[in-house]
Amino acid sequence: MKVNRVVAQAIVLAATTGALVSAGAQSATAVGGNCTSTRQTQDVTGPNNYRVRASCSSLQGDSKARGILDRNGTDARTAWFTARDKYYYSGWTTCIAGCSNTRVEIAHV
Repeated sequence: MKVNRVVAQAIVLAATTGALVSAGAQSATAVGGNCTSTRQTQDVTGPNNYRVRASCSSLQGDSKARGILDRNGTDARTAWFTARDKYYYSGWTTCIAGCSNTRVEIAHV
């Protein structure tokens, strides 16, 4: 009977450890926030310049964000940020083939 009790305790320990590891993995991947982005235009002679302006009114504690201006070729991006209620800007760039879409990418810190 002593062997059965040891086996039962080992099974309970394994199940508990698995549940704790699983819960830790789920909370470590939870990212999110309430963020916005807009495209700004700079009128110049020749093709206009564009950039993305991004901000977040809230970010989860384990999240970072950056604004992205989608372009044909290399996208324009802000630096990663974690501060709330502050504007972040990419550099100015041209969009010969168009770049009307902006978005905010949120990732784990």
